[in-house]
Amino acid sequence: RLQGDWSSDVCSSDLRMWVYLAPTTGLPIRDADFAALDAMLGFDWLAVLRFYEARPWLSSLSTFLYTSSEKVMLTTCVVLFLLRRLDRVEEFVAASTLAGLATLIIAALLPAAGGYGYFKPDVAEFPSIDMTAAQAFTQTLFDLHSGKLRAFDIVETKGIIAFPAFHTIFALLLIWAVRGIPWAFALSLLWNGAIVLTTFVDGGHYLVDLIGGAAVSYLTVRFIAWFAARYPAEAPRVAIAAPEIGRAHV
Repeated sequence: RLQGDWSSDVCSSDLRMWVYLAPTTGLPIRDADFAALDAMLGFDWLAVLRFYEARPWLSSLSTFLYTSSEKVMLTTCVVLFLLRRLDRVEEFVAASTLAGLATLIIAALLPAAGGYGYFKPDVAEFPSIDMTAAQAFTQTLFDLHSGKLRAFDIVETKGIIAFPAFHTIFALLLIWAVRGIPWAFALSLLWNGAIVLTTFVDGGHYLVDLIGGAAVSYLTVRFIAWFAARYPAEAPRVAIAAPEIGRAHV
C-alpha cells in the first residue's frame, strides 16, 4: 500500500495528501470485481491467510520483510552511490515518483479496500495474525469514501491504496535499479521478491493488485527508457567513471 512513511521519502507530502483524496471521487468500490478476478485466476485470499495462521513464524517473518522496504531502498541507494552509479539513483527516483502518480490516479478510478475490508476475516479464527493496522486502514478508506472523514493530519496518513499494490511496484523498481550488477541483482531479487509475497497478508492485497502493480512498474520502466532515448539531454546523468574492479555494466 502507498503509505505515509517510506513512500513519503520517494514522493512528497503533497502526494501523501492525494493518497487520502483518491477515495473521495465517489466512484464505486471495486472489491467484488477484484475478488471475482482472483477467483477466475484460481487464487483464494482466505486460503493464504489460513496458510499463514497455521505457521505463526511465517506471519512474523512476513511482517519483518514487509516493513523493511525503506531500509532496502536506502541500502540500494548506498550501494549504487558506492558503485558510482548515480544515474541509477536518478532513474529510480524518477520511476518511483511517476509510478506513485500513476498509482494515485488508478486508485482514484478503481478504489478498493483489499482483502481485509472485503472478506472481513474473523480475528478469532486468525489469532496469530495482527489485523489491527489493516482494519484501521480499511476503516479509514471507507470513511473517506463515504464522506464521513473530511479532515486528517497529513503526518498521520495511513496506507489505504489497495489497487495497484505499491509495495509490489516499489520492490520491482528496486530490482530494476540494480540490473547489470550480478551480486546486487541476485540479493535484490531474493529480498524484494519475498517482500512482494508478503503483500497478501501484511498488505491485504488481492492477486490482481500485484498484477496491476507489476504492470505499472513495467510501463514506468518503458517510459523512462523511451524518455531517455527521446530526450538524451534531459536523461539521468551518465555513470561517474568507476574503477575496473567492481564496476557495474548495464
